[in-house]
Amino acid sequence: MSPNYFAEQFKQTIAISPYRYITQCRIKKAQRQNHQPITVIANQVGIHNPSHFARLFRQWTGISPREYRNS
Repeated sequence: MSPNYFAEQFKQTIAISPYRYITQCRIKKAQRQNHQPITVIANQVGIHNPSHFARLFRQWTGISPREYRNS
């Protein structure tokens, strides 16, 4: 199965792309682990660049990881 075919079939079945699905899962997991430092959380969800993690988190939730932790 080619990557393009897989992505097409996945999107037809789940209604979102594989990348968006994985990112959504990572952000949801990060939201459950808000008692640890942001760099640790980023590594645990598979995003090894804390800046990239913070940017993705803000895109998905509308607030920064620090704001989420303090709320």
